[in-house]
Amino acid sequence: MTHPLSLRRAKLARLAAGLNAKGSRGRLKRVQEKWRPVFRQDTRKNKELERDDGWEKTHPALALVLFTDDERAVDWAEAVSALPRGSAVIVRSRDAKTQEQKVRQLLPVARKRHVLLLVSQDWRLAWRLRADGVHVPEAQMSTNSGLRRRNPRWLITAATHGPYSKGAVTRLKPHHIFLSPLWPTASHLGANTLGPARWGLQHRAYTVPAYALGGIDESNAQHALSIGAAGLGLISAWTDE
Repeated sequence: MTHPLSLRRAKLARLAAGLNAKGSRGRLKRVQEKWRPVFRQDTRKNKELERDDGWEKTHPALALVLFTDDERAVDWAEAVSALPRGSAVIVRSRDAKTQEQKVRQLLPVARKRHVLLLVSQDWRLAWRLRADGVHVPEAQMSTNSGLRRRNPRWLITAATHGPYSKGAVTRLKPHHIFLSPLWPTASHLGANTLGPARWGLQHRAYTVPAYALGGIDESNAQHALSIGAAGLGLISAWTDE
């Protein structure tokens, strides 16, 4: 009998392989090339970010990003172990103690797998435990505009659900945003989805790369890339059989 972890690694490996396929690799390369001058221009304009010059070498563009979820009975260490090298995991929790426990549990696993670990919401926890960056929920962007100055080597990402967050994103200056939900997802049952057409239009309102999140799996990953996604955010895709 095949071990579940082997099956899940194989599933994520197929997703990663799809992203690295000839057509997808070309799309990703074009997106990455499009945004590279934006990073460089931002660095030149703001002396406080001058150490960001080496950011691209330290944190290459990610293709797959896993989000933890309190509502799912999942072995998250197993989940991170299943991620391909060069991916990332964003650790979320509504409870501060639980979140710290998860970060402490997953950091050594992530390091071993060469996976970046970001802490959602709590930059102090990220600083204290030496995580690789911070993920900022949409409602907290306005109060976290100084994150890149606190640690220029952090990877900063943010969540948004439409073009109305453009001003907050501009002030925060995240490296990536997650625009969601692209498709229906169990994480937000009944929530209005953007759909491919609206997602494809709305991501253009932002001046940073947009990652697709919400209902992503093997069957639609290529479609997400075709509408301009710089990468994919996953919550349950790795567990669905």
